[in-house]
Amino acid sequence: MGKIYDLAEADLAEADFAEADLTRADLYRADLFRTKLTQAKLIDADLFRADLFEADMTWADLTRADLTAAKLFRAKLIRTNLTEAKLIGAKLIAAKLIAANLFRADLTEADLSRAVLLEANLTRANLTRADLTRADLTLANLFLANLTDVDLTQAKLTWARLAEADLTRANLTQSNLSEANLSEANLSEANLTDADLTGAIFTRANLTGTIFGPIEIPAMLRSDGHNHICQTRDDGTYTIYAGCYTFRDIQLARDHWRQHEQDADHLLTAESLDWLDMVEQKL
Repeated sequence: MGKIYDLAEADLAEADFAEADLTRADLYRADLFRTKLTQAKLIDADLFRADLFEADMTWADLTRADLTAAKLFRAKLIRTNLTEAKLIGAKLIAAKLIAANLFRADLTEADLSRAVLLEANLTRANLTRADLTRADLTLANLFLANLTDVDLTQAKLTWARLAEADLTRANLTQSNLSEANLSEANLSEANLTDADLTGAIFTRANLTGTIFGPIEIPAMLRSDGHNHICQTRDDGTYTIYAGCYTFRDIQLARDHWRQHEQDADHLLTAESLDWLDMVEQKL
């Protein structure tokens, strides 16, 4: 099993533990303020309520570590392995988690506001009720992640993979979802008011009750799996997203589909035109 180091409540501020083997170490409530833990092994370590303010854990291995309620303000977790780590209620404000591995990590109610998660792996991670306001999740992998009731206000999710993720009741107000993949994601009752949806993929996504602006217009899932969305704004403008097509005028959208009325997919075209009629009545 290996030795267990008893460092509970120890003052280890600004210490150098680079490449140290702290597997299964007891660091409960330890003071690790600005401590250097680069490439350290902290597998199964107990860091419950530890203070890791501005600690450097670049390339460290924290597989299955318990960081419940830990303070990780501005901590460096670049390429850190946090597979199945427990980060419930952890404070990761402005932390750098660039290319970090958070596969199956539990981040329930964690504060990741302004955190940088560029290219991070959050596959199957639990982010229920987490705060990700203004976080950078560019190119992050959130496949099958649980983002129920998460706050992603003004978050950057450009090119993020959110396929099959659960975003039930998520707040995505003013977020950037350009080129994001939300195929088969659950966005029921989510709020996407003023979000940037340019190039985003919503194939077979659940958009039941999803809010796309001040005028609530129901999205339409066409028989071929392509969602039709009308995003409205306070200034009276709107944008229609339909598969790979974007329209800023309802008549242009109608003219586009009428050109295909005689095609083999005329039934699909009819669905699109019927939905546009409903949108026009709502606007």
